[in-house]
Amino acid sequence: MKKLIVFALICSLPFLVMVAVNEIPDNPEPSHRYIPERCTWHCHNVTCKHWKTDYKAAPTKTKQFHKDVFDWYVESLHNNWLGLDYGAINLLVFFGLYPLLGGWLLWRLLTHIIS
Repeated sequence: MKKLIVFALICSLPFLVMVAVNEIPDNPEPSHRYIPERCTWHCHNVTCKHWKTDYKAAPTKTKQFHKDVFDWYVESLHNNWLGLDYGAINLLVFFGLYPLLGGWLLWRLLTHIIS
């Protein structure tokens, strides 16, 4: 029972952080249009011009690594072996595969730590 309680508490942490980040500060209204001063859903859905400008100004090795991994990841989601469109595979991966994998790994870790 102790493992289950610890598991549930750890699994709830991302949601608590999400609520704190989205609800506690005075955030601007969400937008799907491009706004030069800050990132919006446009950056997520189309491309982030803010990051591209920053990358062009200072292309560090860390930023290059981030760009390479991000480009590979997005490309693999677009060309997935299931033949799904980007939106569907994105939801499947982030709301299906990652939570299952993370939950399984967390449960395995807890079973080894708490005996």
